[in-house]
Amino acid sequence: MPNGIGAWAAIFDFGFDFESANQGGRGSEYGFGYDGSAYLWENATAAAGRDPLEHRIDGYFQLNGGKTVFRLSSDYYRNNGNSVNFRNVNRESRSAQSDDLGLDASLVREISRGSLEVGVGYNMRDFVTGSGLNDQSSYAVDLALYQGLGFAPKTNYGIGFRFGGDDYSDNVDQDFYTTSLRWRYQASAKTTAFSSLGWETRSISGGQDDDNFVFDAGVNWEVSPKTEVKVFLSRSVRPSYSGTDTGFESLGGVASISHELPGLYVLDAQIGYENADYYSTAGGVNQREDDFLRMGLSVSHPISLTPDINGSVSVFYNHNDNDSSDNAADFDQSVTGLRLGFKY
Repeated sequence: MPNGIGAWAAIFDFGFDFESANQGGRGSEYGFGYDGSAYLWENATAAAGRDPLEHRIDGYFQLNGGKTVFRLSSDYYRNNGNSVNFRNVNRESRSAQSDDLGLDASLVREISRGSLEVGVGYNMRDFVTGSGLNDQSSYAVDLALYQGLGFAPKTNYGIGFRFGGDDYSDNVDQDFYTTSLRWRYQASAKTTAFSSLGWETRSISGGQDDDNFVFDAGVNWEVSPKTEVKVFLSRSVRPSYSGTDTGFESLGGVASISHELPGLYVLDAQIGYENADYYSTAGGVNQREDDFLRMGLSVSHPISLTPDINGSVSVFYNHNDNDSSDNAADFDQSVTGLRLGFKY
């Protein structure tokens, strides 16, 4: 809990998804979804002043041509900092409330033995007054050219160029550009791998340029019909939500495994680690270093009430631990729960 006290909570999730009939075929397709959550905390101390309702609205529109795919997508999240999901825990903002918005557009054009890809994105976070965190507004443009080589089937090699800007309210504006080498491999529909190795230059308003090696890489591996493993690694540099004139270098990764057990039970396990090395964008020495460890474990079983109403029941345990050189940023959190859901 944000106040250091254990408590229980009842969480009710609800929502719907709608998609057009033409999925993957030539022509247009679109979709729209809404997901909401209502939180009932044990008492006002556990609620910590947070709104008990969360909302997420997302949608997309896509045009599929013979060799060209164009896609527009958007996502709005009324984030009340209540999430108990493994992937939704942010080390810096934690339980802070915010309005989050993402807008993306992409174009993929098939060319001889490869593809030309363009992506444009914008995202923002507007924290509630008094949170002590920096509002964010960022944009990025990504250009990539991929080519397949005859001696390496199922593999594409590429070069990429990415540029954009970050505007955090208590940090100076930063513009960046990154040149990268990229690689993609697809052994089957469920076994893929990718990597991007780049050199990023950040131009800091009122300061000097900052050069960094950045990368991301991942593997989705279907080990067997019953077991799937996913691994993602990355190194990045970005401004801080919590500091003034502060940025940090982040190095970490996430690994997960899903395995079907006898009796239709499914075991899911996840672990994540991040080392964040903070620095002052106005000059000076290292300000802080965080080591953030996350673990998650769940066992689920499907439930079928009628041919049209299906769901699952699961028990889960999540643990988050941030070991920081700044005592104010130290925290650990353990969440244990029972989840029951149905879909019509």
